[in-house]
Amino acid sequence: MGAYGAAILAKNNKKGRVFGFDVAKMEFVTKGYECKKCPNNCEIICFYKNNILIDSWGNRCMNGSVAEIMSVKSQ
Repeated sequence: MGAYGAAILAKNNKKGRVFGFDVAKMEFVTKGYECKKCPNNCEIICFYKNNILIDSWGNRCMNGSVAEIMSVKSQ
C-alpha cells in the first residue's frame, strides 16, 4: 500500500486515538529488540505511550507480531 492508499484508509477511519492538549504530559518511548524465533533475526521496534504498547514494526513473519511483543514488554 502506498501513501495514497494509506490516506484513503485514514480518511475513512472514524476511530482514532486523540491525544489532545495533554500530549506534553505523556511519555513516549521506543524500544527495540532482536527477535530470535526464526532465521530472519528481525529487529522489532516497539512504540509505547505511558508504558502501554501502541504499535510495533519490523517483523517479517508472525513470530514478532504484537501479540508476541506483549510478553517482551515486561523485560
